Amino acid sequence: MYDGGINVAGSHDVCYNFSVDAGVVKMTKTIVKNKIIEFIKKPIPVGNDVVTRSVPICFFGDIENAKIATLSLNPSDKEFRNTQKRLVDRDWLPGCPSDTSALSEFEACEVYDSCIDYFQNNPYKAWFGSISNKNGMSGFMKRKYDASYYEGTLVHLDITPWATKQKWRKLSDSTKNALVREYASYLKFVLDNSDFDVIYVNGKAVKEALETALNIQFTTTPIKLPINSKSEKYECVYNNKTHIVGINHNFQHVNTIPGFVDALIKIL
Repeated sequence: MYDGGINVAGSHDVCYNFSVDAGVVKMTKTIVKNKIIEFIKKPIPVGNDVVTRSVPICFFGDIENAKIATLSLNPSDKEFRNTQKRLVDRDWLPGCPSDTSALSEFEACEVYDSCIDYFQNNPYKAWFGSISNKNGMSGFMKRKYDASYYEGTLVHLDITPWATKQKWRKLSDSTKNALVREYASYLKFVLDNSDFDVIYVNGKAVKEALETALNIQFTTTPIKLPINSKSEKYECVYNNKTHIVGINHNFQHVNTIPGFVDALIKIL
């Protein structure tokens, strides 16, 4: 194996010297981090029902090391509205930047770090599940893929990183499309430059939005689950490396049905 280094000259003539394998991985993680921070700096988009004083949450958990991901539509407004806020927001940041102001590099890095540490602090367990709940989202993913938010092996992503005042289903189509389009190239960049083995897509609306954002197509298969409505499985292989899979039901709406999670684990 080659023990030397590779010099990579960037736009600021900064050279990196690293061993081939570990260095490439480290450099790729840095590139992904920088791309995410670029988006975090953005001011709140005007007219798209985004929660005031919020910041874009591009991920929840250890995105730098997780190999498995869950994907939903957008963060909950509860991340910012509870009495005990779960994430850094504009009120917490030094200088309290306005909604129409871009964040500084330092401020964006503070947001990034709070996303990395999300599950070590005050996670929204009603959505993500707790460590002990085997039928919550984290418990389900641990049982199926041996990956957990709380162990840093599972990360959560969204189609758009902006929390909205209304539920996604209540937003106008024009607002949904604007939010998806704004983040699509960033989401694609993250997925293209990350080593996710599996991404679990949480429901039909997420699947349809992802098809639009990435210009991909899923294979749809009828399945049987212990629920009184039609069930479908979606899957595709992205970039010849990542298995993207999910079902038409939102997990948090059906996971308490007796036997549902056990049946889902067998089907996926």
